[in-house]
Amino acid sequence: MTTSAGILACTLFGGSSAAWAGIDVSGLPREGGGGGNSALATQLKAYDGSGATRVREIQALQSTSSSPSVGSKDRELTTVATTVTNDDSREPMATWAYRANPGFQPSLTRTGPFGNLYRLNDIVEGPSKKGRRSIGIQFEFPNDWLQLDRNIGGIQYVDQRNGDKLYVLRAPLPADTTLETLSKTTLGEYIFHPKGSLVKSGQNIEDYKVSSSQILSICPDQMCATRLRFKIKYATVTGNGLRVERRALVDAYQIDQDIYMLMTSSNAVKFDQKDSLERETVENIVNSFQIDV
Repeated sequence: MTTSAGILACTLFGGSSAAWAGIDVSGLPREGGGGGNSALATQLKAYDGSGATRVREIQALQSTSSSPSVGSKDRELTTVATTVTNDDSREPMATWAYRANPGFQPSLTRTGPFGNLYRLNDIVEGPSKKGRRSIGIQFEFPNDWLQLDRNIGGIQYVDQRNGDKLYVLRAPLPADTTLETLSKTTLGEYIFHPKGSLVKSGQNIEDYKVSSSQILSICPDQMCATRLRFKIKYATVTGNGLRVERRALVDAYQIDQDIYMLMTSSNAVKFDQKDSLERETVENIVNSFQIDV
């Protein structure tokens, strides 16, 4: 699918390669003293907590599907396990948009004028209510960002130099609600739900506010997808009690009665600076986010 936002993304990526070539973090306040970015280190250390259940689910399903003799009862159990996972996704919170093929690495193609970007093409689990098994997603990001959850099945990357991150999330829309009518308050409650994937990844969220929303495209039929952009202010608390202000941009598409979101976050000090490289990077990532209908 190609939208006006997608065309804009091409223009931005073509003309702003400096934002990706290297991010100056000399002015970024250190967290936790002389040990570098202790907040990022703490999050990476504690990261495993949110994915243990998912890993067990994937291993169980792979074990069942690879068994040399699968009877009708085994097939029934596999179907039940898949149904339970899909039913869980209807909870009123944002979870990782799990990759449809977690056993394989996502497709990454070098792009950008100096080959300093990756274009990710992947397939994630589709909405559960209408029988759609999977949908395709695509976006671009700096090729030196670290993948966080290789074994869990979500899509998350981090800039190890400054803690900037990207996440691909999925959430169900409330009944009789569309992405256009979804309130900013509800979106914030979904993303920062205590049982949602973002909080369970180890981030200690102190407060948050969805400060603005913008309609990027409206889809009147099933041949395209409505797309909105949200701006979020929030704060995390490090292990040693230091409060860190952050900013995030979220681009969201509506597919059936689910929304698929790419969230990119950055330190507020850098993001709020006019024409900062960090902000340009965040904007370029969400601009490049596309989803197949």
